[in-house]
Amino acid sequence: MLDGRPWENVPEKITVLFLTADPEGVQHLHIDREIRQIQEQVRSSKLRDSIAFEYRHAVRVTDLLQHLNEVEPDVVHFSGHGADAGIALHDADDSQRLLTNAEIADVLDAAPKPLKLAVFNSCNSAEQARLAVGHVDAAVGMEQTIEDESARVFAGQLYNSLGFGFSLGLSFKQARQQVALTFGTISGDPTLIVAEGLNADDLVIVSPQHPNRAPERAANDIRANDTRVLRAIRRTLPRDDVDYWRDQDLGGPWHGDRTHRLMQLLYDHNAVEDRFLDLDLEARREDLFGAVDALKGKCAEYGMPHRSLDKYYELGDADWRRDNPPEGERYERFEARREELNRLADDLVSAYGALMSAAQPGLPTAFDPSDA
Repeated sequence: MLDGRPWENVPEKITVLFLTADPEGVQHLHIDREIRQIQEQVRSSKLRDSIAFEYRHAVRVTDLLQHLNEVEPDVVHFSGHGADAGIALHDADDSQRLLTNAEIADVLDAAPKPLKLAVFNSCNSAEQARLAVGHVDAAVGMEQTIEDESARVFAGQLYNSLGFGFSLGLSFKQARQQVALTFGTISGDPTLIVAEGLNADDLVIVSPQHPNRAPERAANDIRANDTRVLRAIRRTLPRDDVDYWRDQDLGGPWHGDRTHRLMQLLYDHNAVEDRFLDLDLEARREDLFGAVDALKGKCAEYGMPHRSLDKYYELGDADWRRDNPPEGERYERFEARREELNRLADDLVSAYGALMSAAQPGLPTAFDPSDA
């Protein structure tokens, strides 16, 4: 167990013992997909070389101590079927064998070195997590049944965030939020439990440099990355060029300045390839670029901006329409497309404003006038 000053004991590299079981007689799980997602997420993290995984498949109850002794892990991850009473593993004949909660606690207590974290990524495993913290620093479990896809997304984001040197508290929060952003709801209701006397926001599982300064460094890394991304967006999508469309009528005549502004707005944004580390800002960035792409697609579909909708539908100029109000199917089609383009432009302006408003409290330096 960690003492009251956990930063002094943060290792430069950790090993995760990943235990899987899919015994006969229970619904088949695609555990290989969970492994693949975790591997991809860890490879994209900053400390990718500081987290090593040791996988053990079709785990039998009698193999557990052997696996612990071979690997001497810092983290133990259980993936498979769970229930309030325990975890489904394999028996000697590969039939189902329930590892009871009491047995789980005993196995964790018998690990060859102190464990920092136990992850029970299975249904109804919160009780196992509560018992585990008597023998590990922290544990993650599920209060309810969790969907397979949600379990994969949760685990992938959890290890990705840990791989950036973030605290366990922040990593757990991001993992829950990623599930909500992906599926619109929190499946399984993941819960994080820490041992008495410890704080999840102070627990850093791995940090290769200056462990006593890990939280400050992690926060500074997020801020530096996200400020850089925000500045890139403001350079390629200047606020003035976005605001220009607030009162524009996209069905009216086109001129050189408007065409130039639209071309810059719709195509220059592709130069921003980096992503926000803050998940809320990243979700808003995706909303903004989705709005840009939607407007770009419709403009291309309707033959814009090289010619106005007026000429495209041969409706004449504004003066002609004033004296000769057009009627019929062609005019209705024109008006419907005019309304659609204006709505998409409004969506873009709103998404841009939402991103900037969300970023401003956390990234005030990104709004220096000199950066515009």
